[in-house]
Amino acid sequence: MELILVGDLELITDVFKIDGELNKLVKEKEEIHNEFNLLVKMNTKTQQDQSIWRKKYAELEDKYKNKESEYKNLISQKEERKLKESNLNTFIETLKKGELITDFDDAVLNFNLEKAVVHKDKSITFIFLSGIEIKVEAGE
Repeated sequence: MELILVGDLELITDVFKIDGELNKLVKEKEEIHNEFNLLVKMNTKTQQDQSIWRKKYAELEDKYKNKESEYKNLISQKEERKLKESNLNTFIETLKKGELITDFDDAVLNFNLEKAVVHKDKSITFIFLSGIEIKVEAGE
């Protein structure tokens, strides 16, 4: 049995871009934390209008919470991609071994399989929602 990948499999599983965004968010959160420290330090050393100070503090707090939410969302996306990669690799290994797949369970559908096309020559093309196609040639 020969496995032919059509398209870029990494589109489903690549986490490089997500890692870059995570690193950027970590730096942004650190900058906000430093702004918090400066704001608090200024309030302890010099007299501040407390209503203005509280407003700045609340703005920084909201900004930090938004960055933390983005960070958690990206972590979730990264974990999802890693799970899809694992499921897809397991599925591909099953196909390579020539094991019979009689039904499509959650593991198959977890990586967004749109459809499977069985050809006259008994090969099967698996088409994913991302547009990636995996063709498995019929074995003898």
